[in-house]
Amino acid sequence: FHFHEAGLTMHRKPMTQAAHHQQHHEHRHQAHDASAPNTAMHLDLVAVHALAIQPPSLTASIYLPTHRFGPDRQQDHTRAKNLLHQARRMLDATAGEQRAGTIIAPALTAIEHPDFWTHPGDGLALFCRESGFQHLWVPATMPEQAMVSEHCHIKPLMPLLQGDGRFYLLELTQHGVHLYTGSRFGLSEIALPGAPASIDEALGHPESEHHTEVRTVHAAGRGAPHYFGTVGDERAKDRIKEYFRRVDTCVCGLLHDQRAPLVTAGVEYLLPLYWEVNHYPHLVQGMIPGNPDHLTSISLHDRAWAVVAPQFAKAADAARERYAPLRGSERASNDLSDILRAAVLGRVEDLFVASDCERWGSYDKGDDKLREHDPRWPDDDDLLNLALISALATRAHVQVVPQALMPHQSVIAAVFRY
Repeated sequence: FHFHEAGLTMHRKPMTQAAHHQQHHEHRHQAHDASAPNTAMHLDLVAVHALAIQPPSLTASIYLPTHRFGPDRQQDHTRAKNLLHQARRMLDATAGEQRAGTIIAPALTAIEHPDFWTHPGDGLALFCRESGFQHLWVPATMPEQAMVSEHCHIKPLMPLLQGDGRFYLLELTQHGVHLYTGSRFGLSEIALPGAPASIDEALGHPESEHHTEVRTVHAAGRGAPHYFGTVGDERAKDRIKEYFRRVDTCVCGLLHDQRAPLVTAGVEYLLPLYWEVNHYPHLVQGMIPGNPDHLTSISLHDRAWAVVAPQFAKAADAARERYAPLRGSERASNDLSDILRAAVLGRVEDLFVASDCERWGSYDKGDDKLREHDPRWPDDDDLLNLALISALATRAHVQVVPQALMPHQSVIAAVFRY
């Protein structure tokens, strides 16, 4: 923030589209171009939930390790192409050659696009359906795998999100108000509809040039000084609080049905003024003090995650503590058929799934028939994955861990809402 006359003037930063790795160091604010031919989904619980709630449709789910830099990136292209052809052969067996080609063709075309490999991670997940395909760059090496079923196979993603959860970051700087959604892996800026770009835009220019106390700070590389009024200046303080009321109205309007924590970042003596007028019930009292312009995107994310991470860790521990005393009662189970039926009905509150196990078969909600097959039939689902996506679709808390760490070393366990 910098004061112009007795008020606060704010300017919105221009966004750039430089290479992903360089952006972390050259400019903190980065956004994917939604009009690009292949825009990757951001890995967080929101993205995984979006995959989980897609209606049943023949889907090829493909995972592979990738390389961020160097000549090995050419191998990534070859590996992806081979796995897509493998998935097509699997689809041929259940859907026929023509339908299989329709499902796989868009992804085969996309990986040939030069921009597809511009922002690689350490792993890649592809989900191919007749309605199109989606992909996720994953910040961890993924084993090669091609899976065909009626749903997105999201189980391999979930261990990356353990202890994760969505949060919001509201950044207040001299350049304007910026809102981000975040996870353990990073931040993504989102639009804040209706938010004015400056206090003068919201309230008009101040009538007085009165200053009770002013200090001048020269911003590095900008030449012109920036003027900061203190909270002792009651006129400036009241003006800022009125501006923050306008911002709070926009934040609450956008997040009115959300429960994710909100962290604030900005000049330290201004943040308590925002807290005074805030009406978002999940505001976190921890803050990121100082000028966010002086932080890289990595540093800003790390500081925000340090504030919210303990909340998510407590939630995971609480789920395990709930299961133990309920085991053997009607409120908990480690029976796959019971849990799958409960998950489809929205009864699952906490779900635990073994990451290194599979149970193949099908479940028909219409006639409530669960069928298991060993070995797998060509059109089978991984029933553990099916329970997982059903639970996620109804906002259950989910943990995917190795079987050795599962409650009583089961392949699945759950606490029911009722």
